[in-house]
Amino acid sequence: MTTRMIKRWGIHSVELRTNRNPMLRTSTESDADLLWTHSREGWLRVDWPSGFVRDGNTKAEELCSRSVEDMIGQPFWRLFDPDSLERLKDWIAEWQRSGKPGERAGVWLHRQDGASVPITVRVVRISANRAKPASGRQCFVAFEDLRNMQSLVARLDQAEARLDETARVARIGWWEWDIPADIVLWSESMHQVLGISASEFGGTMSAFLQGVHPDDLNVVRERLTATLTRGVPFIVSYRMIRKDDSIRYIYTHGRASRDDDGRSLRLYGTCQDVTDREVALIGLRASEQKYRDLVETSNEIIWSLDAQGILTYVNQAMRDVYGYEPDERIGKPFMEFVPPDRLEENWSRFQSVLSGDPLFNFETVHLRKDNERIDLSINAIALRDVDGRVVGASGTTSNITERKRNEQLLKERESWFR
Repeated sequence: MTTRMIKRWGIHSVELRTNRNPMLRTSTESDADLLWTHSREGWLRVDWPSGFVRDGNTKAEELCSRSVEDMIGQPFWRLFDPDSLERLKDWIAEWQRSGKPGERAGVWLHRQDGASVPITVRVVRISANRAKPASGRQCFVAFEDLRNMQSLVARLDQAEARLDETARVARIGWWEWDIPADIVLWSESMHQVLGISASEFGGTMSAFLQGVHPDDLNVVRERLTATLTRGVPFIVSYRMIRKDDSIRYIYTHGRASRDDDGRSLRLYGTCQDVTDREVALIGLRASEQKYRDLVETSNEIIWSLDAQGILTYVNQAMRDVYGYEPDERIGKPFMEFVPPDRLEENWSRFQSVLSGDPLFNFETVHLRKDNERIDLSINAIALRDVDGRVVGASGTTSNITERKRNEQLLKERESWFR
């Protein structure tokens, strides 16, 4: 860096030192040139207190979208957009009084292409030129480019918005309890989940517990005590009564943080509204119970077999039709019911079902527990797992022994009149 460049910067102490040491001067000049040329900040050298631009680096040209020649001779604040200039009136006045106005963020440069660039602006004082004191005082004005920061903030805002929307859709809220101060904080989505506005919520643990369903209150308190005393995770499902008297099913998962002495300081976690799931499960359980009731009271045998023909389920009708208790036959092959003269036929039909051919109204003969022969009508289809593989068969069996006897009697009577 030449002596002219050093004077331009006003770094007089460096100039004096480098004059005495040529090697140091070469190194310092090179570093200063690199700093001025390749700085990530825009730098302007300006007169004080007029603010007239006297020089600038490449980054300043890029930020302002204009050459240094275009900026020279005008106050540097003319580069700001009108709104920023209005906000900076006091800042500029302070600079003109003292030359030390401090740093200001939230400033926008107005580019020649019409775009605006967010920056932070600060001022660096330069000592008066000792060789030419009449030249006046100057300052460096630095523009820190905040476009990347603005982009990051925008992405963070978008991510936070997506997170809030996800929490709203999933009906999840976060909470935190400052235990020593007994202050409970809820997220906005938490207020939505529990139907309590921030102004209505008392902000304490007792205020929260007031909304817990009376039948679930002891469970919540027990889990809370276990978390605070033994450090186990706070995991509990319970019901909340909202101010409109509607009931919401809540699933909570939380953990406690402790100090060095093991005392609980904070409890934090999430709450999820699982009402739809719980209502669906209640309906499913009721439906399953209704189905079981129908199955267990049916006059037909309802059964299932694995791929080897072993009974895996049979209802109470087994007792009336075969004379066995259901538990006696679970885990036994169905072929034990079949008399020798029907073994091949029954096994063949079973294999056809496993091959995917439904069986309807297949009439055959089986043996009861007392070895009495009974006539049966069987319907069956293949059972498949979640991957579609056949794992057995299920169906129904009706006792048609009485019907067969009546049919035989009818045939005998008809033969009398021939």
